[in-house]
Amino acid sequence: MSSLDTNSAGEHEEVGIIPASKESFLNSISEVHYIDVGLNSFGAYITDQNVVQRISQRLTGGGGGSSVSVFVHGTPRQWRDEQRGWIVKEKDELVRLLKSEGENSGGKLQVHDRFYFADRLPDLQMHFEIIDAMDVSSA
Repeated sequence: MSSLDTNSAGEHEEVGIIPASKESFLNSISEVHYIDVGLNSFGAYITDQNVVQRISQRLTGGGGGSSVSVFVHGTPRQWRDEQRGWIVKEKDELVRLLKSEGENSGGKLQVHDRFYFADRLPDLQMHFEIIDAMDVSSA
């Protein structure tokens, strides 16, 4: 498939399917969904303030009225597993950092966390079931 399209006057126009630059790609992002990653080690969530600040600045640096919503999705397997208590601490720190950046961005960065299967005990199956249950609506 060509990236050019011919209009009725025979002129060629760029079809905007593939961003032409890194900046146009980043400016096209309106939502980021961070899903239960299922790791059994530290580092499942970004907890470095400098990294979160740089991400926020890149995402919200497009100017104008554009905003970005970050959705953090999780299950009891990640956020209530007593054997891996560091994971919820990392998630809470990421959410705290994002909310702080959201305040600094004048509302251009919003963060939401969504918890699934709250009434179940943690198990490995929910790690896979979250894909089907995930709510990706903006509300």
